[in-house]
Amino acid sequence: MHRPSLDLTEPSRNDEIEVTVGSGDDGKYYTPPPHIAARLFYHPINQSRRKDSAASSRRNSVSSAHSRSSHGCNRSVGPQSKYIAQHLRRASILEDRKARLADRAAHAEKVRLRAALAKSCTRDISVSEERALAAAQARERNLAEIAASCAEEVKRAKAVAENMKEKREQEIRKMKLQMEERLAEAEKRREELRSRNAARVRGRERGHSLTARKTALVEVLPQVKEVKERDSSPMRPDVAVSKIQWWWRAARRKQAVADFSALGLSIDGVRDTSFDEVTELLSQEKVLVITARVLRICGLREGEPGSVDEAAAVRSFLSAFLILGHPAQVLSNKEGKGEQEQVGSTLLKPIARNDLANPQSQDLVAKARDLLISFENILSRLTSFNNFTPPPTLFESFPEVYATFYNAFIAWKARDSDALVELMIMQFVELDGIWESVKNITDGSVDEVYKESIQSNQILLLVRIKKLAGPIKGMQMVRDAVRKARKARTKKPTGDVKPRVAENSVSDTLMGDLGAEAQQEEAAQAEAPTHPGASDSELKPLKISVIQNAKSLLPINRVIVHELAINGEYRTNPDEYRKEQEHLLAPLFQEMRATMEADNQEAHFLMLLQVAHIIRVKLQRLVTPGNSMHAYIGALLDTESAKRQFTLGNFSYEKFFEAMGSLLPKLCAPVRDDEVKQLREEKLSQGNYVDRLEALIGFIDVMLSDYANYLLQIAAPRILEQATSYEAKAFAAELADNEDFGLETATAAWRTARQKVAAEMARRDPEPINQTRPAPPANRIYNQMLVDVCTQIAPLRLGDLPETLELDHERALETGRLTRRIITTGAILLQCKNLLKRDVRAPWRSEAQRILLVLEKSEAQDSEMTFDMAVDGIMAALEAGRSMPAATKRHLRALVTKLVSASAQLANAQHGEYLNKEPEEPVLRLLLSRLRGYILARLSAASASEKVKATSTAGEKLAGLGLAEFVDKVRDMVDMMGKPAHYGLFIRDLDFKSWSYKGTVNIEGAITKPTADITLNVLELKLLSSKITVTQNKSDQSWDSVKVAEDAKRQRATITFPEQLPVSPKATLTIEFTGELNHDMAGFYRSQYKPAAPPAASVPHDDQFHYMLSTQFEACDARRAFPCFDEPNLKATFDFSIEIPDDQVALSNMPALETQPAGEGKKVVKFERSPVMSTYLLAWAVGDFEYVEAFTDRTYNGKKLPVRVYTTRGLKEQGRWALEHAPKIIDYFSEQFEIDYPLPKSDILAVHEFTHGAMENWGLVTYRMTAILFDEKLSEARFRNRIAYVVAHELAHQWFGNLVTMDWWDELWLNEGFATWAGWFATDYLHPEWDVWPQFVVEGMDVAFGLDSVRASHPIQVVVRDALEVNQIFDKISYLKGCSMIRMLAAQLGVKTFLKGIAIYLKKNAYGNAKTKALWDALSEASGKDVNGLMGNWIEKIGFPVLTVTEGKGEITVKQSRFLSTGDVKPEDDTTTWWVPLGLKGKVDAKETEALALTTKEAKIDGISDEFYQLNAGATGFYRVNYPPSRLQTLGTQLDKLGAEDKIFITGSAADLAFAGYGSTAALLGFVQGMKNETHYHVLNQVLGSLGTVKCIFGDDEQIRKGLEKFTLELTENARSQVGWEAKPGEDYNTSLLRKTLLMTAVNNDGANAVPALKKEWFETPAIDGKEICLLALGHVQDENIVQNDLLPFLFNISPPAPATESIPSGDVHILSAALAANRVGRPLLWKHIKENWQQLNAKLGGNMILVDRFIERSLSKFADIETLNEIEAFFKTVSTKGFDRTLETVKDKIRGRAGYKLRDVEGVRGWLVQNGYA
Repeated sequence: MHRPSLDLTEPSRNDEIEVTVGSGDDGKYYTPPPHIAARLFYHPINQSRRKDSAASSRRNSVSSAHSRSSHGCNRSVGPQSKYIAQHLRRASILEDRKARLADRAAHAEKVRLRAALAKSCTRDISVSEERALAAAQARERNLAEIAASCAEEVKRAKAVAENMKEKREQEIRKMKLQMEERLAEAEKRREELRSRNAARVRGRERGHSLTARKTALVEVLPQVKEVKERDSSPMRPDVAVSKIQWWWRAARRKQAVADFSALGLSIDGVRDTSFDEVTELLSQEKVLVITARVLRICGLREGEPGSVDEAAAVRSFLSAFLILGHPAQVLSNKEGKGEQEQVGSTLLKPIARNDLANPQSQDLVAKARDLLISFENILSRLTSFNNFTPPPTLFESFPEVYATFYNAFIAWKARDSDALVELMIMQFVELDGIWESVKNITDGSVDEVYKESIQSNQILLLVRIKKLAGPIKGMQMVRDAVRKARKARTKKPTGDVKPRVAENSVSDTLMGDLGAEAQQEEAAQAEAPTHPGASDSELKPLKISVIQNAKSLLPINRVIVHELAINGEYRTNPDEYRKEQEHLLAPLFQEMRATMEADNQEAHFLMLLQVAHIIRVKLQRLVTPGNSMHAYIGALLDTESAKRQFTLGNFSYEKFFEAMGSLLPKLCAPVRDDEVKQLREEKLSQGNYVDRLEALIGFIDVMLSDYANYLLQIAAPRILEQATSYEAKAFAAELADNEDFGLETATAAWRTARQKVAAEMARRDPEPINQTRPAPPANRIYNQMLVDVCTQIAPLRLGDLPETLELDHERALETGRLTRRIITTGAILLQCKNLLKRDVRAPWRSEAQRILLVLEKSEAQDSEMTFDMAVDGIMAALEAGRSMPAATKRHLRALVTKLVSASAQLANAQHGEYLNKEPEEPVLRLLLSRLRGYILARLSAASASEKVKATSTAGEKLAGLGLAEFVDKVRDMVDMMGKPAHYGLFIRDLDFKSWSYKGTVNIEGAITKPTADITLNVLELKLLSSKITVTQNKSDQSWDSVKVAEDAKRQRATITFPEQLPVSPKATLTIEFTGELNHDMAGFYRSQYKPAAPPAASVPHDDQFHYMLSTQFEACDARRAFPCFDEPNLKATFDFSIEIPDDQVALSNMPALETQPAGEGKKVVKFERSPVMSTYLLAWAVGDFEYVEAFTDRTYNGKKLPVRVYTTRGLKEQGRWALEHAPKIIDYFSEQFEIDYPLPKSDILAVHEFTHGAMENWGLVTYRMTAILFDEKLSEARFRNRIAYVVAHELAHQWFGNLVTMDWWDELWLNEGFATWAGWFATDYLHPEWDVWPQFVVEGMDVAFGLDSVRASHPIQVVVRDALEVNQIFDKISYLKGCSMIRMLAAQLGVKTFLKGIAIYLKKNAYGNAKTKALWDALSEASGKDVNGLMGNWIEKIGFPVLTVTEGKGEITVKQSRFLSTGDVKPEDDTTTWWVPLGLKGKVDAKETEALALTTKEAKIDGISDEFYQLNAGATGFYRVNYPPSRLQTLGTQLDKLGAEDKIFITGSAADLAFAGYGSTAALLGFVQGMKNETHYHVLNQVLGSLGTVKCIFGDDEQIRKGLEKFTLELTENARSQVGWEAKPGEDYNTSLLRKTLLMTAVNNDGANAVPALKKEWFETPAIDGKEICLLALGHVQDENIVQNDLLPFLFNISPPAPATESIPSGDVHILSAALAANRVGRPLLWKHIKENWQQLNAKLGGNMILVDRFIERSLSKFADIETLNEIEAFFKTVSTKGFDRTLETVKDKIRGRAGYKLRDVEGVRGWLVQNGYA
């Protein structure tokens, strides 16, 4: 029996409940007895509380009891009909009474109105009228009494109705209780019936008859449904299947309806719930799935279940609930403003409902109402009595109602077509720009498919634009936009800006005439910049002659001096001078055009002669008179000769332009080569003559500007010497000479600033201790005034500036604009972070850059970007890569609109309108206050040293202010402080007993603000004395320091002087100090070694070792060697000298300049001055060195470059292999990067103890011994590969890292990622037979996958708030993932195009610092693609995607999501949408790899071969691919179609997917099982590595371990048989490596006997790489006692006091620890030893966090159990983890993943091994 609902108001209660009792097979139904029917069919009398009128009428109808007859259900009406009749009679009586009362009330109202009308009429009152009036008043009183009685009667009727209602509710509650009791009784009797039935069956088996019992049973229990006798014939299978399916489908429909009901979705429910809560509910995946099931039941079937079409239909349907429940929020327009009271407020003020007057909106609401009424009508009919099947009529009509709503919904969404058209036109213009850059490329770097895709996308956009805007208007809009974009698109010059003619004339023209003729000197005198230090009578002008009455090439002297004082790289803009000259000559050219049209040749020629004279004057200014080129120009442009030719009819315009085209390349700067080529080929060879002349003169003017800028560059140092005093003198002279020139504005600004400073001092110290508050310092007042002026968010007039800052008007305008954009962008990002509940301190850099760009474009004077377009662009930036509900988008859009509107109002304000006023928008006001406070704090430091102090904490402080994204921008704003320009460093008194030394450093720089303190970086140094010498007016003044305060924690020292140091362009800080020659492999340190040959007598030594000295400064250890400003962007030049013993050798970055004796067996070696470089690249070394030498094939500065490999005595011949490669690599990189190697020598030094593999010190690269030395007799072959790669990697740094340095450590990947790629690139060039790219996939990319797949990973470009954190990001992410990104991008752009972009980047940023954006811009310029858009998420976001493939007939669907090795990806983890190059092979009729990219979360690809397809062909993409299991198995049989990289990649993907739970280990084993015939070394290396990981995790199980060993041996058997046990003559490199790998797989050594021999070999081996090999072999020992008692002490001992034979050097500790961690016996013992000997370990590693970090990562990441993870977490809570905390989190994530993998897949592994006969 189906148990009905106890809710008597449920619609299904009005349908009769079927209660039948079967009698045999006749199919008759019986009505139960009256007393049972009365109980079961009783209905309550009151059913008036119903909401749906249609449903109510059905429920009140007697005939509705028979409404199910159409479904084949017969009914018998029982005694309940009398109760229905009674109910109807009562209802009829009440309705009649209400009708009578209503009629009375209506009649009374009519009478009242009639009386009022009569009363209002004014007439003359007579006696009769008075009687009529009295009668009317009487009638009114009667009517009032009648109305009162009617109202009283209505009131009594309502009271009666309420009373009856309460009684009925009590009766209903009572009836419910009775029903529950009776149903319980019925359930009890049903159980009794079942027991009797069971007994009857048993009795039947004993031979009893059923007939009598059956009859009796029916009589006693008439209410039981039916108990049929078993059919004697069995049920047919098809009938049984049909019945089961019928029941199953009904149950599914019932569950779907129940699940939907549980959601509580109804019109009233949505209205009563807040908009945000409803939005959040409807966005849940569960709601979508449940709704889809219910809609299919109701008849709405849009697409296949689970398809995209169905999901779209479900979302559209659910939108109807929002539209009807919250129309104001949904339908509010874009201009709706919201009120915001505080930062992060999420309040949005919706528009009122009565404002929804838009007919389209009204129609949409009506259609939504119809849809939901239809849906709820169907839903009410879905009951158990009709098997939850809707009536056919409603089933058929519902899709039609939905279609009507959907059309209205789509029309409403598309109402804003204008904005859409503008956005599509912008996209079209961007595609046009890309097309213009690639359309003529035929060298294969740009695929034709790519070109075709550009055109097809443009066609698609054009069709859409025409459809929305109309064919004619749309085409016109596109044409206008493209024409304007092409006109504005100009190519920025890059390269050498030194004019070619400067080589012959610089010495003659420096500070003199730039080629002016004598008669023009006087005219030029007024505009020539003068030497600022000279008096008026001694001025020696720097003359630049120009045409009289023309604009000067250079501004006035004071402007030049001022700009150079602020920016030593200041140069004029050539375009400004060109445009000015163009304006002056415009009348002449206009007249020439007129003479051409009039065919007046003589007049035209005379004007041509004037132009020729102008050209000659301009060109001759570029060369010195008397120079051959000067004479040649004069002869070429001789007007007298031209006149004669014209008279004779021989003058030729074409020859004239041809001659000029040949002359210009000889004069212009190399940077203009492309422009002059275009000028010759296009502008001078076609068009009318006047246009050609204009183009010619315009280019000559640009040449003149280049030349003037070049000479200004040379003169700048001399001008700067006395710039400050000159500017002060010039300002004083102007103040004295001009009576109208006063200081009123400056005085007012100073007073305002003084009041602010005084108020701040009072706030900080309200009750001064001495009761007298000191006066505000002048420098603080000035800084406050400067901040107030430069952060004015509205445009400033020149008159609003203090007179002292008038020369900085443009700069103040620019900083004001930047301030406005920063606070606007910051406010937008802050609001977005708050809405999405994200950390406001986390920087969203890519979003900030895009928003800043949008704001900049929208504020441009000639911008066509509308307000709505700006808002759209900002929203696009915020929505990119993150998913947010539609409601959140609307809310965010309203906030963005509000903030952008406020910003635009400020930007467009009239001059002075908002002067010194705060923004009205509260968020902008708050951020402006914070920004000003921060800038003021930075400026108040008032010294160059404070930049060092502020740089380390800038990111953290700005993040706390809500401006985390603007560190670089703000730094540019406050970068008015000085930088160190030069270091002079002298190291002396090397003491080899106390291991100490002394030094003197002279740091030259500028003091731009008065200060008494200088702070610089110092670590483990003792400052003995310091003084500073300041140069002013050619005189020097010195001060000795009075105090030195050290901050060991921050590694700084603050030097205090007795008084404020004055502003000066030149100051020299001299510091005497002592330092320690430590043994920590950081700073200036000592390395121990055993000499290979008798050393020099002075070499320091003890009883066991000799020592060499060297430096290691990256990242922050230059401060250990000498006091300095130790930041990468504080570049300077270096003069280095060192005192050493006579018989030793000193090396540094530059060649030795001179060597002088120093007495007592010592000498001083002085080196040449270095180029500008960062402190971490400085290096030197002292030791008993010898070298081997070679030279490059190319010449550099006229001679071949010497390359040397230095070693300690006796080892130099082992440097031959490296020396064979280094010169070739230098030549190769010089050609590929288009910049010659910049230094005069390249030295390589082998260092015995070294933390890294190598260090790229400019000109002196230092290496670990095994990374540079190779013994042809003893070394292992694989070290050839390692050395070649490391040499290439470090030499790549000479350009990428040294010539151009990252701006800050958070962009370390710019150095290391590129150098890693370039190392493999050069190795592949030198050794193509090594097949190195498959090697990179195994050893590089696969390792990067491992680290980046954990939740505790970090982005490639990671925020480094403290320079001391940087050592932790020298990891596989920066190196290997960074390299993978470069490789992926190079594959997409084409290597040639990529290298072209690299050359542009290096040329633009040579000898400077750069950010990632500079690299992307250069690559975009070279390729024509938006590289920043492609790569932004890869660099700035954590992790990588896994592409899950779903197959269909001839198609695949690819979906990207973030991959985590733990497999527990949360929604907040998966917010990034990457640009994924698919590298698709297997498209029908396509022979090559398809250059497709996935730019959305999911996409479908058609035309796929069902036989074979592959993603990421060539393994250049950094992502994993999750194929369906059947496809992976198929690929295992199609290995002949896969390359080596592909096999490696698919194996690695299968292993990682099994680890994370996306796949299974059985699938991995099944795939690699097909590789039994594989012989490629790198492929087998990947396969064996993956199997080794499986064995490491599951190897504790004996059965699995032995099964895996058996499987591995069988898998490699064929390769072993082919390779053999002995090497063959002429065998290639990879085959020799394969043999070793296979032998190690096949053989197990006897550890007990091997350990002593290996330790002895380790200590005594002459082979450089022998030590590493011995340590790795020791780690494989399986004997627990040997590991515990021999190897672990050997690992942890410190020598001395332990013997050297029993202690591994700290730099090699990680080698043995990694081998032990991979050993199942050694792993737990190593961890136990770490816990028990942590202090000893720290002491051994010397506090070098690089070594500690590496040891932790190698030692602990192999565990696979939660117990050990808990131990690790507990232990490291008790010790400091500073310096390796990031790595520790990564280790813990790895352990979690391995533990989960082990628990999840152990039985699957066992099952596969058993099934395949291996266990």
